Amino acid sequence: MNHFKVKNLVLILMLITYVIAFPQKGLRKISKEQKLYEFSVVWKELSYNFANMDNCPGLNIDSLYRAYIPVVENTKNDFEYYKSMQKFLACFHNGHTRCEMPDAWWNYLALPFLITTCSDGKLLIDNLGSHYSKKITIGDEILKIDNIPAMEYINRFGSSYVSTSNADDTRMKYSMFNPNLNTLITYAPTSYKKKIKLEVKTSNGIKRVQIPYDIEMQPSPRDTARQATRTYVKKQAPVIKEDNLLLIDSVNSCAYLRFTRCDKEFDVFFQKNYDVIKKYDNLIIDIADNGGGDGNAVTDAICHLSNIDSIQWNKNKTRVNNAYYKARASVCLYYQEGEVSPNEKEQYYPFFYNTAFSDVPFPAFANPVSPANRYKGSIYVITSSFTASAAESFIVSLTKNPKTIVLGKKTAGATAQPLSVRLPSGMEIRINTCKNYDYKGRDVSSGITPDYEYDFSDIYKTGNPNDWFKKFEEQIKKLSEAKK
Repeated sequence: MNHFKVKNLVLILMLITYVIAFPQKGLRKISKEQKLYEFSVVWKELSYNFANMDNCPGLNIDSLYRAYIPVVENTKNDFEYYKSMQKFLACFHNGHTRCEMPDAWWNYLALPFLITTCSDGKLLIDNLGSHYSKKITIGDEILKIDNIPAMEYINRFGSSYVSTSNADDTRMKYSMFNPNLNTLITYAPTSYKKKIKLEVKTSNGIKRVQIPYDIEMQPSPRDTARQATRTYVKKQAPVIKEDNLLLIDSVNSCAYLRFTRCDKEFDVFFQKNYDVIKKYDNLIIDIADNGGGDGNAVTDAICHLSNIDSIQWNKNKTRVNNAYYKARASVCLYYQEGEVSPNEKEQYYPFFYNTAFSDVPFPAFANPVSPANRYKGSIYVITSSFTASAAESFIVSLTKNPKTIVLGKKTAGATAQPLSVRLPSGMEIRINTCKNYDYKGRDVSSGITPDYEYDFSDIYKTGNPNDWFKKFEEQIKKLSEAKK
């Protein structure tokens, strides 16, 4: 072998070693000491600022912290550390209390080309790489995953990592296999060839198949033999060219407004189309898939649709820490319990037990929209368990208008203002700081319960917005007749 070939072989071996070793090194930068420090920062901020312990029955934050210290300390790499933090925060059952992974870690992740859904307690295949459709297909039931009963596997490795307030649908939805949810099933590049073992009930009996993890986050056409594994059997959910959608039914004097984000694009869209909207006696606002965004972006829509003279945002209460009152309570509890008056208990004890709250001041302001230009018709707001954050605040604001009716499923319960804590590792922690109330004084921190509960999810399966519109009108008519 000549010198040139030997030199090239050495370079190739060095490159292979670098490719194999770098990902592991890249995910092993955080020391045990730093992990414990960051974890203690999160515990401290939760202890002082988290406002929703009433939605965590039986949970003791100090006991949970102590139980997770060895878990965090013994994580094998940075990603495993992130997962432990994610699972810890999921124990607080709040959609605004969670952690975000550093963007750079995406370079070390892989996902199976498999999407599932849950129906009647069964785990069903909703989509998968076309290569595997020769053995299994859409609608088949997954019985076992890596030799563990399917739903047990989902509950153990999916649900326990999901931060959500309204657990009915949201937690299970985000526990499924889904290529857009990297935090559930992910692996570093050096192990992406690992395969997930499935036992599947098909029309032709029980079959066993292995689905590999793919380093590609999304399917991308390639002129290789692997292209088949990167193509889904069916297209993903129907894509509407414009998320912000306005449809009109002149016969029934009804407009249908759909938007999936509270952002500047919606604000511009609404202002552009409001002169059309206000001509109709009925307005259906579909925010079933609206995960929120910027609450300021829907202010103009609220002012036009509320038809009231004074605007005031829905009520929030936040935790109050008073060190002196807490100290007084400690003395009363430990040394003077039999001598404490009811007035002293009422004044001091809430600060010791962290149940003291105060109102967040949101002063009322005059509606800048003239009465003549406000919407006068009936408003029907369509919700689901995925309606969250700013979209939930939008709902509460609209209910100030007596002609607003909310239909659908209980919303996600990701309301109020989260505190952002950026850790040295690059992880960002969010902690909800407020309890949220509607105008009737009801606590909606864990989700808004509609006036009429109804599951509209089947409506969207047609993929045709005009059909959605018609079905919404039909259902609203039935509910109106039933009310009479």
